[in-house]
Amino acid sequence: SFLEIRPTFARVYTGFAGQSKEALDSFADYYDRTFRKVGTTLYVVPSCMPVQPDPATRDVDEFAEGVAKSLDYLVHVRNCSKIRYFCLCNEMTAGTHYAWFDYAKKLDLFKRYNQALSDAFRRHGLDIGLVATDRSTSGPDPKDDATRCTEWALKEMEDLAEATCTHLYVY
Repeated sequence: SFLEIRPTFARVYTGFAGQSKEALDSFADYYDRTFRKVGTTLYVVPSCMPVQPDPATRDVDEFAEGVAKSLDYLVHVRNCSKIRYFCLCNEMTAGTHYAWFDYAKKLDLFKRYNQALSDAFRRHGLDIGLVATDRSTSGPDPKDDATRCTEWALKEMEDLAEATCTHLYVY
């Protein structure tokens, strides 16, 4: 169906730090079957950033290097050439804590992770832009969390993030 529809953009889950070769190969095989022929640009996100045991104590540079190594393998070895964007985590979630970076008032840490990712991507020769903040809202209230986080990202991460993202869920 992707070949018939020919989407120009898709959001997929991969790029975990420490992702196994088997998991990366499985994703690359999926990429070959689903996206390669149509040339779909991919935005990858590892859903929830894994926490070991707490993102405040996890080695930021080690995490970023692990992500870069996974993406390096996909792009340079398995030729998943249309991976174009990466976001640290879906909904600013860490571990099982929805919007942890926001609710725990760790936006500076979120920025620090993104700086480390930018540096690691550059070292690995990855032309993958960072996306911030990938936060959600349930309405157009300008005071809601997603709007506030997006405004923060536009101001504080202008030199790091290539794009911003907000989810709008209308019920």
